[in-house]
Amino acid sequence: MNQSWLTRRSILLSHSFLIAPLMLFSGISRAQTPEKTACVKHISSEWTAAAQAAAQTDCQFYSDNLADGPGSWAKYADEHVATSFANGRQALREAVTSMYARPNFKLEWYPESAVERGSFVVTAGRSVRSWRLPDQSLKVVHGHYLTVWLRQEDGKYLFVYDVGEDDPK
Repeated sequence: MNQSWLTRRSILLSHSFLIAPLMLFSGISRAQTPEKTACVKHISSEWTAAAQAAAQTDCQFYSDNLADGPGSWAKYADEHVATSFANGRQALREAVTSMYARPNFKLEWYPESAVERGSFVVTAGRSVRSWRLPDQSLKVVHGHYLTVWLRQEDGKYLFVYDVGEDDPK
């Protein structure tokens, strides 16, 4: 990506303390476990066209995640992506491959809000991770996420920042 994006990424990361309040005030509610076909029903007609397009990309990413697991992350990530567990597309690919290696691992999510700011759109919503433990019991972790999408020159969106957090117990 161009120098402009690298400058924006530096600003985004240096101001990441501002992103946490967005998660608190983004309208995230304790909703049901997401379903593959239900993701798009959370996209509001009241959102801007850009916010709807980014949320639609978020839902397509979710759907691809169910089919392709870790491969979907590299497809939707910007080359210089920053997440709560990896920086850069290659490091992200390695981290999610490890995460998806857990027995019966599944990650579900859907956007509950989308806010456009210039060429960026922030989506936030609910998430559920599950996998089998060595004793064969199912571990289920509910949480929420925030993803920053950047509109590319071709009009498509790639995510440049992603963070998730488990719900308090």
